[in-house]
Amino acid sequence: GLELDPRLVLQGAFSFESGRECGRVLLSRAERPTAVFAANDEMAAGVLHVARQLGLEVPAQLSVAGFDDNPLSRHVYPTLTTVHQPVRAMAEMSVRRLVDAVREGRREPQQQRLAHELIVRDSTGMPPASMAVRPR
Repeated sequence: GLELDPRLVLQGAFSFESGRECGRVLLSRAERPTAVFAANDEMAAGVLHVARQLGLEVPAQLSVAGFDDNPLSRHVYPTLTTVHQPVRAMAEMSVRRLVDAVREGRREPQQQRLAHELIVRDSTGMPPASMAVRPR
């Protein structure tokens, strides 16, 4: 029930450094977010780094999650909550679809969804009661 606030969406470059840069911007605001979802685990690790530099306790004061389930997500502290995507199955399906499209002379892409899984680790938790946002 929450509406997206475009001021809270920053464009990163899928790197640790861009995660640090975006993290600095978000976490330096007067109204600091209680959670950050990064488009990949590298950027989420950058946000964790900035949170630590600012003395924020993760997940007590800030939850951080990424996307990929990159091996890095199990080696950062705290371990990173992430979304696992089946990279191998995605690659196999992409090659299969490309070969089929070439054989059949098709140009338009076909879409298919593959299963993904939320992997909850130590970087996420409930926001402090004083900071919790209630749906409208």
